[in-house]
Amino acid sequence: MTMRGFAPAFWLLSLVAVGAAVSSAEAEDETQFCNWSLNVQKSLADRIGRQIDPVTRLANISVRCDEKSILFIQDLRVSSSQLQPGWLKRLRENWSRTYCREQSESANAIHSGWKVETLLSTPDGQTFRLTAECNDQVAIDLRRGL
Repeated sequence: MTMRGFAPAFWLLSLVAVGAAVSSAEAEDETQFCNWSLNVQKSLADRIGRQIDPVTRLANISVRCDEKSILFIQDLRVSSSQLQPGWLKRLRENWSRTYCREQSESANAIHSGWKVETLLSTPDGQTFRLTAECNDQVAIDLRRGL
C-alpha cells in the first residue's frame, strides 16, 4: 500500500473542528473546552479500535483537562518507509489549519495553553507527534483560503 496525498483521519477529525467552529461563542473558558473535549472523546468512543480511513486506526483519545491536553492516538497500517517525502510537514500544516480556524473553540483554547495533538505510530515502530500550532502564518493561510 503506497501513500499518496496521505491525510489520516482528517475527514473524521475535521468534523470535530467544524463542531468547534460552530460552537465557538459558547466556549470561552478552559472548563468549557474541557467539557467540549470530553464530549468529543465520548462521541468518538465507538470508533476506537476501528479503521477510520484505509490506512489509519483510531487507537484512543486521551483528554487530560488538568494538563490542558487532548491527544488522538492513531495507528498507521503502513511502514514509515512507505510515507512520501514531505508528508509529515504537510500533515502538521493541515493539523494546525484544522484546529486554528479563527474564533474557533479549539483556537481559543490553544491560545490559552491547551494542546491538541495526534500521535501516529507505524508498524515498524516509528512514532510521529503532531501538535496544532496557532500562529500568525496559520492565520494568514486561513484568510487566504489555503
